[in-house]
Amino acid sequence: EAFLASLAGRKLWWVAPPHESGMAGGRPSFPYKELTPEEGGWPCSWLLQEDLVPPGVLRCVQGPGEVMLLPADWWHMTCSLDEFNIA
Repeated sequence: EAFLASLAGRKLWWVAPPHESGMAGGRPSFPYKELTPEEGGWPCSWLLQEDLVPPGVLRCVQGPGEVMLLPADWWHMTCSLDEFNIA
């Protein structure tokens, strides 16, 4: 379990419980890792291609002053939405 606070900037979170079906080993696949930077090979590529997001993955935006609770063993991936972030 982890508490993650944001002080400045916004962060997009994708999270999934460890038992979510449709994911190999309880984790979504990372298709962006196989792409070049020009093709969108970075975590934020899921913003550009929503069809890459596996079923069962939840999404939320964390703003400044907000705290995320990430339960133990949950998978997660983040994308900073602003140029300046402190978390």
